[in-house]
Amino acid sequence: MSSEPEADPDPSAAPRPAPPARVALCLDCRTLLAASERCDVDAGHRVARLDEDAGREAALGEAYGRPPKPTRLGLALKVALAIAWPIGALVLIRLAGLRALLVVGLFGLAFLAWRLARRANERFFGADVAPPPFPADAPRHPGRVGPGQPVRVGPFEDALGGELRLYAGDVVRAVTLRDGYTGGFQLALDDGRDVFVPAGRVRLEAPSEAWHALRAWELDDAQRAADPRDEAPTPFPAKSGAVALLAEGTHVELLGELKLHEEDAAEGYRDAPELHLVPLDRIPRLRLLS
Repeated sequence: MSSEPEADPDPSAAPRPAPPARVALCLDCRTLLAASERCDVDAGHRVARLDEDAGREAALGEAYGRPPKPTRLGLALKVALAIAWPIGALVLIRLAGLRALLVVGLFGLAFLAWRLARRANERFFGADVAPPPFPADAPRHPGRVGPGQPVRVGPFEDALGGELRLYAGDVVRAVTLRDGYTGGFQLALDDGRDVFVPAGRVRLEAPSEAWHALRAWELDDAQRAADPRDEAPTPFPAKSGAVALLAEGTHVELLGELKLHEEDAAEGYRDAPELHLVPLDRIPRLRLLS
């Protein structure tokens, strides 16, 4: 009795290792990173581990402001000011009348407004530090997103990749989190070549109409999903958020040089290494076209 020989397994169908979990946060540009990863925007940026107590405390301090440590001198000054203010106000009223008190009050309000503005600016220190724009002369490789490994991007479970951004305000400003990510996908270039974009972080640029605003429950879901501990308070508070997604068939531009990458094929008789054309940059850069 004869039987048909079994076909050799397709090396490209072999499961690929999962990329490392993103458990660190750049405190300067708010990019979510892998545990031992340095920020690709600036190697000098401060990175905190969100799954460790010290790192989480640092991230929370940047988000909500660091409470000053009380000292004996500071407490004494606070008590002295609390006593001196009403006494001083009464003396001013007696000596110069209500006009002088009004002037002092205006100065006090101006000082308070300055303190509040400074606190608001410090609350999200570095949040507006954006990644550098794509160079105008960078090589551009337009193509269509092909099959890939679905991943979660923000509240969306089945995207092939994308980027989540959370904002401190109701307008697009003061970014508190940037999370660009893909599970890996094939990219069919318009010139006929095929590129494999590996799983991991990506930088995504998209027109305003490609960003989908998150609803309230989606915003909460996105915050919990990005937090390795899922604990309150969140290290990236936000009043609004948006995502840009990559799906099969999406028209994109891959920016930067390409290279051939040799990957071991699945174990078996006569298996040979598989060659992939991949982005040269450690963090692939994509521009969403449609």
